[in-house]
Amino acid sequence: MPDEPVEPPFPITTGTPPPKADQPRVETTPPPGEPVAVTAAESPLKRFLPFIIGFGVVLLLILLVAKVILPRFQKPKTPDVISLTYWGLWEPENLITQIIDDYRKVHPDITIQYVRQSPKDYRERLQSSLAKGEGPDIFRWHNTWLSMLKNDLAPVPNEAYSGGEFDTVFFPIAKKDVYISGSYFGIPLEFDALALYINEDIFAQNPDTKVPTTWDNFRQIAFKLTQRDNRGQITRGGAAMGTTNNVDHFSDILGLMILQNGGDPGKPGEETVTAALKFYTLFSKQDRSWSEALPNSTLAFATGKAAMMLAPSWRAIEINQQNPKLNFKLYPV
Repeated sequence: MPDEPVEPPFPITTGTPPPKADQPRVETTPPPGEPVAVTAAESPLKRFLPFIIGFGVVLLLILLVAKVILPRFQKPKTPDVISLTYWGLWEPENLITQIIDDYRKVHPDITIQYVRQSPKDYRERLQSSLAKGEGPDIFRWHNTWLSMLKNDLAPVPNEAYSGGEFDTVFFPIAKKDVYISGSYFGIPLEFDALALYINEDIFAQNPDTKVPTTWDNFRQIAFKLTQRDNRGQITRGGAAMGTTNNVDHFSDILGLMILQNGGDPGKPGEETVTAALKFYTLFSKQDRSWSEALPNSTLAFATGKAAMMLAPSWRAIEINQQNPKLNFKLYPV
């Protein structure tokens, strides 16, 4: 029978035996240059990443529905209708209506109401209407009215005419008439100079009388065609000249005479200007070919009370309306 185990005099450990006294101690720190294994802590962002991705997907779906899907089921927004009023003078409504209809095919959201105005007192009515804030959006105006209307005019947009394009299309005189403070305030539509109106029937009754070609000849024929009653009162003027109260466009006539005489209307003291003014007054003061007692020159010509007159070509429309049977012609001045 084996002997009983003997208890050792000291406890026996099962771990790593301690090094001997003469054995060097081994360091467990890794040598320089070798990586140290470190256990990283879990990032908080990683926990919420699924929620962030889910929120982004939901937001994307909302935008897709709002911007793409819903608009397909909504009725398109009707653009605001812009209403404009256009004041004209010569063109009949049926002609302008065709132009407006063609314009609306391209711009269906714009309506234009055309109103044909009478040339009589047109400027006064236009200024009064604009001053009240009731004026038209589009209207005709004479090239001499810029200073009177400039506060009520809008500059021509570059989309219609740029500065360089305007100078290329129109004559330099047009720029002078519509250009102010670096902008254009109108678009020229036509050039209407003075013309000599002749009553053909009166000239036919005087076969030796020809259409005048000079101012002196014009004065002589005007004197010859003038008729007076037994008291010496003029019943038919030879030419509507010499006064200001009943001669339409007298300022234009004077300006023409001054320029043809080599004068400058802006220098009234020059001999060339005063000579033209004196010649103009001869028709009423000396020759008595015209009188202040006669009707307005256009009406007088339309009713056969003036054999000749100077006026723009558009007056022919008014004369035809007043007397469709009048036989007359226009000649260049």
